[in-house]
Amino acid sequence: MHRFSYRALPLLLSLILLLVMGVLRPDGARAFAAETSAADAAAHDLTAEALTANDQAGSANPNLYISKAVSFGEMELRVISDCSAGHCVPKHSITWGTGMSLELDSLSEPLQRIAVCDLDQDGDLELALTTTSCGSGQYGTFLLLEWSRNTWTPHKLCSVPESEQEGGMGHERIAVWNDHVEVTFPLYAEDDANCCPTAGYRSINYVFENDSFSFSGSFEGPRAMRMSR
Repeated sequence: MHRFSYRALPLLLSLILLLVMGVLRPDGARAFAAETSAADAAAHDLTAEALTANDQAGSANPNLYISKAVSFGEMELRVISDCSAGHCVPKHSITWGTGMSLELDSLSEPLQRIAVCDLDQDGDLELALTTTSCGSGQYGTFLLLEWSRNTWTPHKLCSVPESEQEGGMGHERIAVWNDHVEVTFPLYAEDDANCCPTAGYRSINYVFENDSFSFSGSFEGPRAMRMSR
């Protein structure tokens, strides 16, 4: 019994040394999420993928996180969130290539979903980012980044007629489909409390063509209610 213990001791010490040196790492310590290809992403409702890897980015700043890592061809892209000022007011940026970076100043709320897509079907890589505010209204913000001619071009959703916003008070769900973006929200009657909308749901559709978004219609009823879940 004692001879076996002494013979196993060098192996045990070697394993401990490898773990301390970082050569062996448990699966839970991986620094970023699994790779996602544009082809795989386009085949699904991309917003079904909530953020699952909010690990620290491995820097001296404990408030710096890699929210997403994506490989597209030979490009590796990372979406980084800096929560130094608080988790409800993060600063987001993307990095790619050999130290290239872009600050996403138009996004100042927690990231909810990130997806790779090609909404206009032109073969250019697109990155769709959605944020949700921390307040009780839970308003959403959407930004599309399109990679073309070795640069990122940002695109925001267009404005819609005021009548399309009537009855809405936030609580938005933004879904990215193969060829359009859909924003769904509950509708409030005049006396409804923020917690308890009673007037149904509305979904607003946007299409991305010729490097810009345009309003393509809306619908209400059971289908919109399903989209809100």
